[in-house]
Amino acid sequence: QEQFQLIGAGRRNLIINGDMRIAQRGTSASSPADGGYTNVDRFQVYRNGAGVLQTGQSGVAPDGFKNSLLVECATADTSIAGADFGGISYYVEAQDLLGTALGTASAKPLTLSFWVRANLTGLYSVAVRQPNSTVDSYVDTYYINAVDTWEYKTITIAPDTGVGNWTMTGNGKGLQVSFALWNGGSYGGAEYGKWLPDTNDVGSSENVNFVSSTSNVFRITGVQLELGKVATPFEHRSYGEELAACQRYFTRLPYVDNAASGYGPLAHGSGYNSSTIYATLVFPTMMRAAPTVTPTGSFRVVYGDQDVTGGQVAMLDTAQGSGLLRYIGGSSFTIGQAAWISMNNDPDGGILMDAEL
Repeated sequence: QEQFQLIGAGRRNLIINGDMRIAQRGTSASSPADGGYTNVDRFQVYRNGAGVLQTGQSGVAPDGFKNSLLVECATADTSIAGADFGGISYYVEAQDLLGTALGTASAKPLTLSFWVRANLTGLYSVAVRQPNSTVDSYVDTYYINAVDTWEYKTITIAPDTGVGNWTMTGNGKGLQVSFALWNGGSYGGAEYGKWLPDTNDVGSSENVNFVSSTSNVFRITGVQLELGKVATPFEHRSYGEELAACQRYFTRLPYVDNAASGYGPLAHGSGYNSSTIYATLVFPTMMRAAPTVTPTGSFRVVYGDQDVTGGQVAMLDTAQGSGLLRYIGGSSFTIGQAAWISMNNDPDGGILMDAEL
């Protein structure tokens, strides 16, 4: 125990939100048509072909955890073509990989560990990939042995010393971890436990076909990727720390807990002319890049003793840490008079800021 405390000091887990606690986009099931981020932060769907997944945040979890990522088959495909594939993936930001020394003679081994539960038993696969122009892939497999039973899995990933294949600076994509749920074979064969150059594999051709039935359910939590050949206990970080780490990539304001009243505040500003309010919206944390901003829902301006509703909100001059929020819709604003912009009896709306990888 003392040795573990010595070698395990500091942050070990390269995965953010591996315990699936943060779900800024909402907790209910959603089904992206072409893949992408849905609800549980930092984990996304990837897919090709007719099979479609539905995901949500689940309260079913192994001891020591509160949540898991729930994955269900929304549209079945019983005839998988060679180029068909699908699953759940996670991108590690490039500059967070520096300590791995991947792509050098000093590259270090990595260990992936996670808890998984499914009603469909059999062989599943994981792909660790270098997602840049020259794609190196490392595929390995694991078995789900019992129906609807939490099982702990570990996979050790050999060092990749392929010089020049990895990017470990900047804020782009550095490494992708893919949890394959089906794979037709064009993007993954049956070679396991070694780095394969220029393969672009996302899983194993021997993977179960999770989208064989709309009754299939898969859950995962406790995802940890760390340096070394041995899996250590999951690194539980504080809720506030994990939320801030997620907000580097996606932020919803008002935050979910503050949005329940329907009148969550957004920003303070002042009148620009008789019909326009400008307000500075400061983000909770510095985002990975200037985000794509989507206002959604109904907004209002509180201005003196007036509530002005029905106007349009847009974000201007967006940077990594703030943006200029514009409300157009009044008729009697005074230049320079203080005002603030909030939601208008709309707990589901807000300002969505997306800087995902």
